[in-house]
Amino acid sequence: WRRSLQMFGLMLRHAKFAPVLCTTQPDRSREFYVEKLGLEFVRQEPRALVLRGDRRYLRLQVVDKMPASFGAAFGWEVEDLEAKVEALARRGVHVERYEGLPQNERGIATFGNGDRVAWFLDPDGNVLSLAELVPA
Repeated sequence: WRRSLQMFGLMLRHAKFAPVLCTTQPDRSREFYVEKLGLEFVRQEPRALVLRGDRRYLRLQVVDKMPASFGAAFGWEVEDLEAKVEALARRGVHVERYEGLPQNERGIATFGNGDRVAWFLDPDGNVLSLAELVPA
């Protein structure tokens, strides 16, 4: 059993991630991800939207009710986080503020190792993030 688990892990180590988020509002989600975030619309399926950004796909699964969320569902690693947050604000996307996090006036949190993160919501309340990470 352990050996098969190790082989499975090795198989996925180099596989591309293909995130899936849920939406109850496919039209609003399409507008948000395409118009506000700049992803490319690929196709609409009976129960999903397929989008693309940087050669990776994002699938928005259409559901009747959103599952409970407990943190960031999906995020992007970016350079120049301040500029990205400003660009989102110009498009009407606002950074969320969370009690107890070290966030500056723009809502960007800086952590002890220097990593910086900003969180925002999609139309269904999925928590998305932008992160500017310090090289390890």
